[in-house]
Amino acid sequence: MRTLFTDNAYGMPGNDDLGSTSSLLVFAMAGVFEAQPGSVNYIVSAPMFEKVEIRPEHGRRISIEAPGASASKLQYVSSVATKKGELRRIWLSHKDLLRSGSIKIKLSDRPTSWGVDAAPPAMAPQG
Repeated sequence: MRTLFTDNAYGMPGNDDLGSTSSLLVFAMAGVFEAQPGSVNYIVSAPMFEKVEIRPEHGRRISIEAPGASASKLQYVSSVATKKGELRRIWLSHKDLLRSGSIKIKLSDRPTSWGVDAAPPAMAPQG
């Protein structure tokens, strides 16, 4: 086992995504993730941590706060606020994410109507 699983680039047999799935999981657990790769739109969802900080290399820190967040129970977003005010849609553009500074997410133990009919442009129903 020690020869197959190591801490270098070849350390996981069959690892053909080189961390892509793991990074998606980290962002999803933080409550902000790119649901459609290449779209530059991030979906806001219920995080599993009360506070997460993202530190872009050439940008300001982004704080995601969700009091009461827990990985041990199913939770729903009831509201989201950034420095620009309440977010009525379920997504942020990459530019909005980088400029947000802080994202405050209120959670509920029951389904809410937040984000209903507010899909990002590339995922909105066409008709």
